[in-house]
Amino acid sequence: MSFVGVEKFTKDEFKELIMVVDALGRKVEVKRGLLQFYIYSDGSVEKRVLR
Repeated sequence: MSFVGVEKFTKDEFKELIMVVDALGRKVEVKRGLLQFYIYSDGSVEKRVLR
């Protein structure tokens, strides 16, 4: 079986920020000085503290 018109995408091509959560897992707005977890559409998660 073959598929016509199917393109291969790398992880970074569809990486869109879905939500930001705090250390307790609550959805929050982006704030400076707090540890927050950025969750992306490709399933990746980044820990960040904005200064």
